[in-house]
Amino acid sequence: MKAAAQAVELHEALAKAQDDHLPYVTLEGGTLIPTDRVAERTEAGNHAWYSGKHMRFGNSVPVIADPTGFPLWTSPVEPGSTHDITAARAHCLNAPYPIAAKG
Repeated sequence: MKAAAQAVELHEALAKAQDDHLPYVTLEGGTLIPTDRVAERTEAGNHAWYSGKHMRFGNSVPVIADPTGFPLWTSPVEPGSTHDITAARAHCLNAPYPIAAKG
């Protein structure tokens, strides 16, 4: 398993997917990893690490996967309260467009 310092950058993962002639990649908006980090609060006073979608505390990690579901890239960790689309916009949503434009 790679350490964070050795992790593949998003553009590298997408370029490799293209080089490997993958027909598509998928974005899983927020895999929730359970955690006990419950002290941090949002500006509104809610628990930052509580996911209303999953109804538990955790870290939200957007993942880009190959057609088999194997992870090619994972984003930095977001609090569980972060909406999937918000995390995707912050970390990866615009990245595929330049590669897709190349075919």
